[in-house]
Amino acid sequence: MERVVIIGPGGAGKSELARSIARRTGLPVVHLDLLFWREGWTPAPRKDALGRLDKAIAGDRWILDGNFLEAGGEDRRFNRADTVIFLDLPRRTCLWRVLACPKSRPAPLPAANRRDPASSVAPLCSA
Repeated sequence: MERVVIIGPGGAGKSELARSIARRTGLPVVHLDLLFWREGWTPAPRKDALGRLDKAIAGDRWILDGNFLEAGGEDRRFNRADTVIFLDLPRRTCLWRVLACPKSRPAPLPAANRRDPASSVAPLCSA
């Protein structure tokens, strides 16, 4: 397990699982929210975001956390991944996590602070 993609609905625990796997394996985590969104949840230009994604998946070892699936096209992440994890939790569980734990998602950071995306994510709330 060297290249992992974790997908699922908002509130499913993708970021928390990515950090947990990273602690055990030493794999670097790439939070797609930090590639596709800018400060204040403003969308990043698609071309820029896809360029950063291509750079991330060119590496030999990584965990990608997030969705951003290409509509009607091939998603490059899956060509490089050796492991794909789909979190399929009940809608009510995900909704509760999103509403009860708003700080559980990665917060877009100013570009100068993007060196360590994992440090910007708070753990999911306990049930």
